[in-house]
Amino acid sequence: MKIIFLDIDGVLNCDKTPNPRKFPYVVDKKLLARLHGLLERTKARVVLSSSWRCDPVGLLAAKHWGVPFIDVCPDKPKSPRGKEMQQWLADHPRVTRFAVIDDEDDELDDLPLFQPSSETGLTPEIAKGVERYLIGKTDETITTVYLKVEPLDMPLVPGDAWMRRLGLVSASIVAFNERGRSA
Repeated sequence: MKIIFLDIDGVLNCDKTPNPRKFPYVVDKKLLARLHGLLERTKARVVLSSSWRCDPVGLLAAKHWGVPFIDVCPDKPKSPRGKEMQQWLADHPRVTRFAVIDDEDDELDDLPLFQPSSETGLTPEIAKGVERYLIGKTDETITTVYLKVEPLDMPLVPGDAWMRRLGLVSASIVAFNERGRSA
């Protein structure tokens, strides 16, 4: 059995997710559809590692939004999330391969972590990386690095007039695998 340990905040919602009423639990339909596609292609199952699992309202919201999970990690308030996942795995020896999708690193470095930016949530590149990992095509994981460049406050060298007209360099997202190569 293949398992995805899933965080929700920063993975299935992001800074751009519409939330006009400022609800505490919200899911972006596009990001959820991306997860559904990943699950369909890999035949993986979801175990919630999200903090939503610790709040009955959060669990109800996950079900309301259609987050497809079969179980939740144990809640060990004094333990990092990685230890909770390891406990779940110890209790379920039929797992053949697993991946973690989480925008934070709560002692997850020793686990196969795929880390999207909370600014974008689950990207196609991260989903493809998880897919390749779960089907055994690679053992590399992906972390998203978000590069943000502020307005230029320094004198520019000749030839950089186009940068001055723009006022800033646009932000970009680059996914890197664990060896530091662009994915």
